[in-house]
Amino acid sequence: MLLQIKKKYKKLVKVLQVDEKTGEIVNPTDIVIPIDKKIQKEKEILGYHSIVTSETEFDDMEIVRKYHGLSRIEDSFRVIRSDLEGKPIFVWTPEHITAHFLICFIALTIVRLMQYKVLKYQGKDPSNIADGWEQGITAEKIKETLLNFKANHIGDGLYQISDVDEDIKTITQAFGIDIDLYLPDLSKISGLKDKIATIEL
Repeated sequence: MLLQIKKKYKKLVKVLQVDEKTGEIVNPTDIVIPIDKKIQKEKEILGYHSIVTSETEFDDMEIVRKYHGLSRIEDSFRVIRSDLEGKPIFVWTPEHITAHFLICFIALTIVRLMQYKVLKYQGKDPSNIADGWEQGITAEKIKETLLNFKANHIGDGLYQISDVDEDIKTITQAFGIDIDLYLPDLSKISGLKDKIATIEL
């Protein structure tokens, strides 16, 4: 019976087919034998991260910066696919598919602008791609906190701002918005919306 070997461990072992009765290397049964030299080599580089590149003219830090730049691009596609629900697609005409992804890219731009402002507010350098966008507030957290940020009508023209968590406080403070609203009326909420609309990015 062939033993199931995880893909990342395959290079450290070899499979021999042997006869269980005689021990001859034939084909009735498979056994796994560790490859000592390869295991030793793996031990020597444990904890190290290597980047293979053909750009021999760049210095080490430039290569690392380029690599982190690619990581940011890959992260953007991950955010679109998961947090912004870019896939699966439930429309099928070319126009609707184009509109679907246009909305996703606009949403991603808004998320990145929010992360940029939060990083600046926290005194971090947004252009330092080694730190990544997620060093401030993750895209998933931004989505979650905005979904929970609501104004509930409680009667007599008054509203109650609900679920003002630490993340929404950080975001609004980064944009210079005061959300310390106690039972606001519709005019105060509209004023808050107007202030958001005039924010300089």
